[in-house]
Amino acid sequence: MPATLLACWRPEEARLGQRLGRYYDIVLRWSDRLNLPAHLGLINEFARNQLDEMKDGPATPVNWLDKAELSAVQKLVESLDNGCYGGALALRHRPERLQELLEPLLAYAPMVLWPDGTGDLPQASQDSVERNWARLPGEFSAAYRTSWKQGDPAHEHTDLARVRSVWLDEQWLDFCDAFANDSVDGENPR
Repeated sequence: MPATLLACWRPEEARLGQRLGRYYDIVLRWSDRLNLPAHLGLINEFARNQLDEMKDGPATPVNWLDKAELSAVQKLVESLDNGCYGGALALRHRPERLQELLEPLLAYAPMVLWPDGTGDLPQASQDSVERNWARLPGEFSAAYRTSWKQGDPAHEHTDLARVRSVWLDEQWLDFCDAFANDSVDGENPR
């Protein structure tokens, strides 16, 4: 999906008789990786490198960004350019103009997470991401299902269901590569 839709649409809640996410795990992907604009050049290759580094890095490779970091977008992009953040980027606060911030973040990070609602993400939700990292992104789908059933408010899934994400993995990058290889430059449209 384009970044503007990622910020607001919940495809797992699409009703096709019943909610799509009731029976399927829905993982959001950023569609610009399929047909890379020239200015994004090698980001899929860089993403592969990041995923490899994450395998050898900390068990929970999440960089939590606070409100101050998100408000200084140019400085944040410069820090991303310089490799100051490796792994996933997670927003502790949902900015008012999330859709404008997502695209630059998605170009640098294989996973981007943000609060589902307005304001700050509760600490319990951040902790739930950390505890469940090895089971993500699938555990997000389980958490959304639990929240739909009006599950136990003390259940850990309630905290995890407050988080939205875009998730990149090697299979998605392989698909993007195959898709890119199918196009032919200069093809005659006749």
